[in-house]
Amino acid sequence: MTPIPMTDTEALMWRLERHRGLSSTFANLAVLDQQPDIDRLRARLTRAAAAIPRLRQRVDERAGRPRWFIDGDLDVDTHVRHVAVATPGTKRELLDLAATITADPFDPTRPLWQFIVIDGLADGRSALLQKVHHAITDGQGGVELATAYLDIERDPADDDRADSDHAAALASAQSPESTDLDNVSSSDPSHDDTAERVRAALAGILRVPLGVRRQVGDLLAEPDSIADANRAALRTLDDVGRELAAERAASPLWTQRSSRRRLFTTEASVSALGTAARAFGGTVNAAFVTAAAEAAGDYHRRVGSPVDSLRASIAVSTRTDQSGSNAFTLARIDVPTATMPIGERFAAVAAAIESARAATPDRLVDTAAALGAALPTSLVARFAGAQARSIDIATSNVRGAPVDTFVAGARVVANVPIGPLLGVPVNLTALSQGDRFDIGVHIDPTAIDDSAMFAQCVDDAIARVQMM
Repeated sequence: MTPIPMTDTEALMWRLERHRGLSSTFANLAVLDQQPDIDRLRARLTRAAAAIPRLRQRVDERAGRPRWFIDGDLDVDTHVRHVAVATPGTKRELLDLAATITADPFDPTRPLWQFIVIDGLADGRSALLQKVHHAITDGQGGVELATAYLDIERDPADDDRADSDHAAALASAQSPESTDLDNVSSSDPSHDDTAERVRAALAGILRVPLGVRRQVGDLLAEPDSIADANRAALRTLDDVGRELAAERAASPLWTQRSSRRRLFTTEASVSALGTAARAFGGTVNAAFVTAAAEAAGDYHRRVGSPVDSLRASIAVSTRTDQSGSNAFTLARIDVPTATMPIGERFAAVAAAIESARAATPDRLVDTAAALGAALPTSLVARFAGAQARSIDIATSNVRGAPVDTFVAGARVVANVPIGPLLGVPVNLTALSQGDRFDIGVHIDPTAIDDSAMFAQCVDDAIARVQMM
């Protein structure tokens, strides 16, 4: 089978993976009301691997430029793990385990995804940690992955194929005769109806911004035609380096960075946030970013180092009819963090978001990635890190399913996104499901030394925003 060269953006993300602080790996922690049927989940993911080429491809760098090729020895059991915490497992134990697993680098000799079922939680609950490298989630493949393991009912009638059928499909897909790696059919009459229904419900769930791709893309993008790519890229990088040297993050406290991670969660009500936001003429996303600013300002005041403003990154959609499902870039905004009425803070944040959306141009991300692919990884990482050091808070708000979802017979009762830090002190990513608004607070504890206090500040801020 002929290996497929990585796209420029995939290659860029893969190269930056060598620098742990710039990893673009993201995860999602689904808390389940009961233990899922492991055999059913394994069968679902075996079917997914047969249907989605990228789930059975691994990276080959022997020829220089990274390439995808089929892993003929793929064993789904190596990607679907089953572990347990000591019963009754606490929320803190679960979050610490999830943060540790998420931070662990992928094995480069295997396809870049893992599903870990975690049993032993209090009240008979379990959890599913889904860990995926951004390089395999572009476009329809990411949505197909979600439809492969999520249901909108506990025991769907069409989920009765034998494990042997799924294994046979995978073996066929891995055979030497299956040469068209980009066009393996995902049609399967046993799941078409459920897949279509879940696909419609989850169309937005996987639109997680490709943070490192967009950050580095923005750094390297050249608006004019480039005759000499390397020379132009280096010139642009020099200019950006000077700019970033003068645009440090605003926090006097959060100056250090590390690869250490702590995870916290909080939740809100979509309807409550929406009602509060509409009262001030804004959006749920503006309410979410306002809470992030409120929490950060509160933290600085509590430790005796108040600041008037901090710099946040927000996801800005660049989606068009032709875009893939990850059509986002990142914009930086200054958010007010001084003591002020919550409504005044909301108005300022909403205005900053609207200004950023209006000002963010279409970026030549593909060209930027091509330039990045031509430069030494250490140079690209240096400037990606410089941009990260100009950000105090990363935020992202992802729309999830409007209905209940199930994993192998277990209902999802919480769905916590774990966004990549990418060299930023804290990432707050929100994911909605029905009226539930789950927020993952992913912290570098070297940057924010009292991470538990910051998490409490987020809890308090969410409560205040909902009561605006």
